[in-house]
Amino acid sequence: MKSVITALLLALLSAGSQAVEIAGTPIDETARVFGKELSLNGAGVRTAMLVKVYVAALYLQQKSKDADEVIESRQSKRLLMVFKRNLKSNIVGAAFRDGIRNNADEADLLILKPRMEQLERAVARHGEVREGDRLAIDFAMDGSVDLVYNDKLEESIPGPQFGPAMLKIWLGNVPVADDLKNALLAGANYGPKAPKRKSAFDSIFDGFSP
Repeated sequence: MKSVITALLLALLSAGSQAVEIAGTPIDETARVFGKELSLNGAGVRTAMLVKVYVAALYLQQKSKDADEVIESRQSKRLLMVFKRNLKSNIVGAAFRDGIRNNADEADLLILKPRMEQLERAVARHGEVREGDRLAIDFAMDGSVDLVYNDKLEESIPGPQFGPAMLKIWLGNVPVADDLKNALLAGANYGPKAPKRKSAFDSIFDGFSP
């Protein structure tokens, strides 16, 4: 009997080590992306007007608190979003667009425009994201991006510029939220660099993008 209890305790401990809970949302501690085993670097909650919008988690091959290092790295990465409320898909797509624009100059935007339009079309297909839906944004070594919606590959967007541009939505000089940037970067301590941000969410939450 003792051996059975010990085995059960070990199983529970093992299961518990596989996930952490953020705002009531279980987040896996590892992810396999493009054949690479990634570890959870950090996770946090995107809020607007005290409303939880989504939980975000960043997975890397090596843990880091350096935003530029993560953005410029040619290693596989994942940014996972788990939505905490229902949202119109066109708002989510527009918010991604605004997040990219906040961190790019005019020359970069001319290059990125076709990719941004592809992103918005892909996100808009569903009409609405529902509470509990999971969008994994997988960043490949060549700068391309895969969108995986509820464990199904939805779109592949080529690089090389698009991957870093999209990652800057959360980790750039004008992130969606400074506290979320620091949470994703394993508790880094970046201070505010942008007093004002434009967002497609402003009219809904008076918040920032996305």
